[in-house]
This record gives sequence, C-alpha cells and structure tokens, in this order.
Amino acid sequence: MYNKTPMFTRIHSLDNLDQRLQQLINWLFSFLIMVLPFIFCWLSDELFEFNKMLFVYSFTILIGGLYLARMILQKKLLWQRTPLDWPMAFFLLSQIISTIFSLHPRTSLLGYYTRLNGGLLSTFSYIILYYAFINNVDRKHRANFLFATFFSGIFISLYAIFEHFGHSFSCFIIKGSFDVSCWIQEVQTRVFASFGQPNWLAAYNVAL
Repeated sequence: MYNKTPMFTRIHSLDNLDQRLQQLINWLFSFLIMVLPFIFCWLSDELFEFNKMLFVYSFTILIGGLYLARMILQKKLLWQRTPLDWPMAFFLLSQIISTIFSLHPRTSLLGYYTRLNGGLLSTFSYIILYYAFINNVDRKHRANFLFATFFSGIFISLYAIFEHFGHSFSCFIIKGSFDVSCWIQEVQTRVFASFGQPNWLAAYNVAL
C-alpha cells in the first residue's frame, strides 16, 4: 500500500519554513522601524541621512529576498491589491521616464550623492518594502508596528530634549562625554537628535 506519510511530512516542513520566513520578515520590519531613526555614523561626511539610507537599502534586500523566497516556496505570487497600486504604478513610471531622459542620470538613479535618497533606487526600495509589508504582515498585527513607530518617536524626542539641556547622546557615543561639545551647531537652541536638522526631526514627529 502507498505510504503518504513522507509527502505529508514534506508539506508540513514547507509550511513550517514558510511560517518562519514570515516571522523573520515581521521581525526585520520591527527592527527597521524601531532602529532606523537612531542610525548615524560620524565616520562619513554625511552623518545622518546617508547612513540611514544604507540601512534602508540593506533591509530592503533582506526583506525583499525573504519575500521572494516565500513566493518560490509557495510557487505562487503573494500579492494583495491595495488602493495605492495604480497611483504608485504611475508615479514609478514617471520616475523611470524622468531617469531615462535626465540631464544627470546618475543623480536621478541614486539621488543626491551625499544622501542617496530621492532617486529611482529609493523609490524602488520604498515600493518593495510597502508590498512586502502588505503581503507578509497579518492585518491583526499591523497596529503593533504603528505603536512601535510611536514609541520610537517618543524616544527620539527624549533624545532631542536632553540636547536642549546640554546633553547629547550622540556626543557620548562619539567622544564619551555627555555634553554637546562634539557639535559646531548650536544644538541646544536647534535640537536635531539623530536626524541632522531640526526640520527633519520636526517633520518625522509631525508625520507620526
């Protein structure tokens, strides 16, 4: 008599692997959301946005790769329709056309050279992350990511409040001194935490 046990075992193993990939994607999104606002590196000319974008691109590759692995594993396209599909498709098309006919294609592709943001590459990354989130994070768990974002915003605000009173966590990391001596800017009157500019910090908090 034909034994079906190995087939069921294989299916069960594939299901377990798929669940683990999905859990890993969820964990990577959580880490990205919580940590990204705090990313900066004083060893580069552009301390803040450039390094944040490298972090985003790295996680886009990781999350996008796991998303693709799930589709290969399930042998089907994991795709949910959303109201933003057509607007994003038209926007992406406009960016591709603009890059092709750009006076400076490299900048249009990569973005401004000290930031690596605002070009076609960053647009692709945001769209990949959007669809990876929609198709891998269960609807019932999405509120958790919203709360995680708000908690991150609270901590980054506290980061800035300490700067107002003359204590920068950035300087503590860079020089080991819990003051604002590592900045040439008047950080106490124009706090920016790990965003580089007060208006970027304000824009982040206003959006939240």
